[in-house]
Amino acid sequence: MLNVKIENVEIKGISTVVPKCELCLLDDKTLYGGNEKQLKMVMKSSGFNKIRVVENDTASAC
Repeated sequence: MLNVKIENVEIKGISTVVPKCELCLLDDKTLYGGNEKQLKMVMKSSGFNKIRVVENDTASAC
């Protein structure tokens, strides 16, 4: 592991935004070229079944 020391720098805050819309990974046919078997394998190994998405390039509700 790399250890880096940066002097005279501080983090004042962290902000995150989570979209309201959830999409099941199996519903997104663009992932892995629509290969459902491969997608299920990735879902099982990563533990991710859903992703959050923004519709129409805005932060509005689905």
